[in-house]
Amino acid sequence: RTVLLMTAFLILIQTVVPGAECFAAPRIRGQFGLAEAGPVGFGWNSFLGGTANNDVALGVVGDAFGNIYVAGYSIADWGDPTRMFTDSASDCWIAKLASNGDLVWSTFLGGDGFDSCQDIAIDTSGNLIVAGNSTATWGEPVRAHSSQSDGFVVKLAPSGEVVWLTFLGGAGIDGSARICATPDGGMVVVGVSDASWLSPVRLFGSDRDSFAVKLSSDGVLSWNTFLGGPGTDEWTSCAIDSQGNIGLAGSSDASWGDPLRSFTNADDAFVAKLAPDGSLAWNTFLGGDSLDFGSSVAFTDTDLIVVAGSSTGSWGTPIRMHSSSYDAFVATLSSGGALQWHTFVGGDAADNASSVIAKDGRILIAGRSGAAWGTPSTAFLGAFDGYVAHLRDNGLLEATAFVGGTGSDTIHALALSTDGDSLLAAGTSSSSWGMPRRAVSSPWDAFVALLPFDLVAPLPSVAPTSTATPVPPPTPIPPRVRLGTISTVAGSSVSLPVSIDVGGFSASAVNIDLTFDPLNTPIVGLYTGAPSCVANTALLDVAGAFICRPPDGVETSFN
Repeated sequence: RTVLLMTAFLILIQTVVPGAECFAAPRIRGQFGLAEAGPVGFGWNSFLGGTANNDVALGVVGDAFGNIYVAGYSIADWGDPTRMFTDSASDCWIAKLASNGDLVWSTFLGGDGFDSCQDIAIDTSGNLIVAGNSTATWGEPVRAHSSQSDGFVVKLAPSGEVVWLTFLGGAGIDGSARICATPDGGMVVVGVSDASWLSPVRLFGSDRDSFAVKLSSDGVLSWNTFLGGPGTDEWTSCAIDSQGNIGLAGSSDASWGDPLRSFTNADDAFVAKLAPDGSLAWNTFLGGDSLDFGSSVAFTDTDLIVVAGSSTGSWGTPIRMHSSSYDAFVATLSSGGALQWHTFVGGDAADNASSVIAKDGRILIAGRSGAAWGTPSTAFLGAFDGYVAHLRDNGLLEATAFVGGTGSDTIHALALSTDGDSLLAAGTSSSSWGMPRRAVSSPWDAFVALLPFDLVAPLPSVAPTSTATPVPPPTPIPPRVRLGTISTVAGSSVSLPVSIDVGGFSASAVNIDLTFDPLNTPIVGLYTGAPSCVANTALLDVAGAFICRPPDGVETSFN
């Protein structure tokens, strides 16, 4: 089936960035015992999805009883859901797994349009709170659907029954990205809007701004605010510190506010801190002359701020050097926003960071890599593998493990058990691997994996099980370009003629070959080749620009 996204902005809010993730550190309570079945070095792994080739997991969290909850979206029905798939373009789904990885229940949420779950958390009463996006109304919302696309928040009981639903947004296009539970039983939701709505604490800038919203435990909106300036500001994530302050991270293509560290160039990662009433305490930028994107934020035990993201070039004085045209980065800031250190993580291929958590003097990040790097305790096996990396609180890389099989695997969300023994990773895989509790159903399924917290001691490599022959993707549908959007089938390829004239480097009528991954991510590639950029090879990722690298090593970037 084809998922048609309405505009380029809808591509951003209907998918993850892998880059792009909001996790209050750590959110999981309870312990997770190792299952008897599972690949060596892992507790277990399981696949979620059906035969439609597009099931994505974007959020994961666990409760005090060892149950695990996963959220994402699908383009077709699967499992035995308590609420049926609506036969629309896509539906949000939530699944509950037992501590051994067995599926307990699943349910779909949504209406007649595009619906996706972006994140999931647990509130102070043990209820599930989910953030997502919808292009049409559904259910019985506390606050009505406003426009062509709104963010939504839904509260569910642990049994999966909907307690309440509300929509977030105004007359423009709005999308929720992440959700964080607050100590008062409420929640903070962050996302993106292309127009102002309600009476914000901080006014809308222009073009596209990040937003933050505070909701009470019954779904009533307490306040909303915008973060951004004259350009495009997006891909926010959130975390809550011990005082109830809100840490945010994202990306901007122009300066705004009164930043502690100045905006540099093109796209910079931003970090901001809000007081519990939504007022802006400070903001700062991270990055250099290349493209830099903030994707996840967390607080340490002492309320230092940890930010993870991706950079296409080096900046500052990193502890570990930038390795390739696209590396993940980790940075630590004081509670007042001063940069303490930063480092790069990755190897010779493209690497991104989707999630970061911090605990007991360690920082853990997860994402996707295009090749092996470091000294991993589990082997790199596929075209892309998910990874988890341990860093000390001084920025030194301590351990790395790859997660996945011989296909393409991405970790979108990482969570930590309170006892510190286990990690939960959720993402998407193109083929089977490990010894799953629930078998893979199609070439693109969501996955959940229980991993050991301690990656320092070497673990045996994880060998994939034999996999079924992948179902060939449908015949590619010719692309239809409208407002920067391409409608196509996941897994298909297209060729686009473009003209480039930046930085003294020019080319025209260049064919850029793109292969779309199952997440319908923004159209992004990494390119190598002759100065004319003819016969480039595209490698999709989740940044915001193409990279053209002539043979002399001079790197030129362009939107």
